[in-house]
Amino acid sequence: MEPSGLAVRDQTPMEFTEVQRRLIRDAYANGASDEEFAVLMEIARARRLNPLLRQIHFVSRWDNDKHRPVWAAQVSIDGLRAIAERTGLYAGQDEPEFVENPDGTIKLCRVRVWRRDWPRPAVGVAYWNEYCQMARDRTTGKSRPTAMWARMPHVMLAKTAESVALRKAFPEDMSGLYTSEEMGNAPGQSPAPPPPAAPPVAPQATVVQRVETRVEERVSVPGPTAALGPLRVVSSNPANAWLDYLG
Repeated sequence: MEPSGLAVRDQTPMEFTEVQRRLIRDAYANGASDEEFAVLMEIARARRLNPLLRQIHFVSRWDNDKHRPVWAAQVSIDGLRAIAERTGLYAGQDEPEFVENPDGTIKLCRVRVWRRDWPRPAVGVAYWNEYCQMARDRTTGKSRPTAMWARMPHVMLAKTAESVALRKAFPEDMSGLYTSEEMGNAPGQSPAPPPPAAPPVAPQATVVQRVETRVEERVSVPGPTAALGPLRVVSSNPANAWLDYLG
């Protein structure tokens, strides 16, 4: 029997119409095979997460062991919060706490999630050097935080710590569900490489050849010049022909 004032858990799987499935596949799983898409949708159905509300994402990531891209389901922090709320046991969370290194950079973030039936909170701790997603700078060749982690470091690390805490608090409901903030540095996986770029097409050189039409014609000119013999008409442009005595 549920404690007084708590909502009853809704365990009914979420159902999608054929139109919704087609829309989800075209928008969020374009490229997945029929088998892969069926698995992705079964995860969303069983966990009651709606891809159209961005509660769950379908992502293609490169698997270094399989040497090919594989499709996987990843939840958003909103998806985890929705699951926690549906349990009827979620009692909120404390504000994230940050610990800094001596040089002022972020060392870790701590988030406490409360359950109504637990006397103590579930604590999620995320260390910057374990979760910050890095990319190689093409100019310097050095590693640096990716755009989102560089622009919003506190937000990204707090979401990671919250994900850890929520999964600790609700293991039965969230086991196996990880956010993109957590999976960026997962061993053996990386974002699927972009398709190879088409080889550059050399510009077609436009060769303009100046063709001159040289017209030669032997003519006989009546009159006093007849004694000079035949004439040759030479022209680069027939409209401006000129005469040259053959001699």
